[in-house]
Amino acid sequence: MPDLPNDNISSDQIKQLENGLESNTSMWRDEISTLNSKLKNFDSLTDLMNEVYTKRQIAVEQKLNVAVNISRLNARYEERKSAYYQHYKTNSQIKLTDGAINTIIDGDLRELNYIISIYNNYYRYMEEIVKTIDGIMYGINSRITIEQITRGLNSN
Repeated sequence: MPDLPNDNISSDQIKQLENGLESNTSMWRDEISTLNSKLKNFDSLTDLMNEVYTKRQIAVEQKLNVAVNISRLNARYEERKSAYYQHYKTNSQIKLTDGAINTIIDGDLRELNYIISIYNNYYRYMEEIVKTIDGIMYGINSRITIEQITRGLNSN
């Protein structure tokens, strides 16, 4: 099939992607843990307030980059799927049903589909990271309110 796009994605490339995303996941786990630790200490809240907005922005930008990658991969998938469909529809020596053609194409594009799946999972993960950071932001306000109440009760 020399006229079809080349979708040879090596297992090493897939492993490299998985490792990179796992590394990012680990980094975000550590970041969230650090932010939560700082929330416990009232004296560090000022620093935490600045840091949490920065971390949120970084997370939102990462989420956007992942979304762009997903869009590009989906476009590539649809382009490849169309090319493969035309090939199988017009060049097959036996008459294939659309269902059979789609099954063959799914097999031909399984690596690309797997990569899209990985990115979709990571996108959902980044959505949760942003929500977690938003929760920490809310927690800062609650922590300040609790501290004010506690100080008010202790001064009476």
